[in-house]
Amino acid sequence: MRAKGVENVPSEELEKLVIEPFANPFRVHPLMVDCRQFRNLFKLGTECYVMNTHAFGLPDKEINIPLQLSLSIMTAIVRGTIKWSEWSHFPGLLIPENGNELFGGDYNKKYRPTDELNYLKFLRRRMQDRITYLSNKRDLESDMENVFIDPLIAARVAIDNVLKPV
Repeated sequence: MRAKGVENVPSEELEKLVIEPFANPFRVHPLMVDCRQFRNLFKLGTECYVMNTHAFGLPDKEINIPLQLSLSIMTAIVRGTIKWSEWSHFPGLLIPENGNELFGGDYNKKYRPTDELNYLKFLRRRMQDRITYLSNKRDLESDMENVFIDPLIAARVAIDNVLKPV
């Protein structure tokens, strides 16, 4: 999310991306409490879907995600009509295989992650932002554990291996 013009922040801050995992403006307890509760849900077999409902792509080429598309994707998830395929850079993470069929002929072109170098570099920077944010929560506020940071580091390393193969 980005800061809005109504917030009391300097203008240069308005362009910065704010990373807040499990963003909840009403949180009255430490972030770790949320993380542990989500982990417990997953241990019970709860499925997790991460869905971007704002925009996709590079900052200078962002494509807005229309509300109707978000609603269509949620409906398809509930109905079980999405065929999932593994995201090649992140084993275990799945992306829609039949997006064009379900959501329109330009779905893959607009919203499917690409292997373009600029996109991967951008994705790597966003991953590092999240790692830095959570590491600071751990180191400065004692409000995070490595068990929640390590998967992000593994994801960043996977991108590093694509960008600079060993």
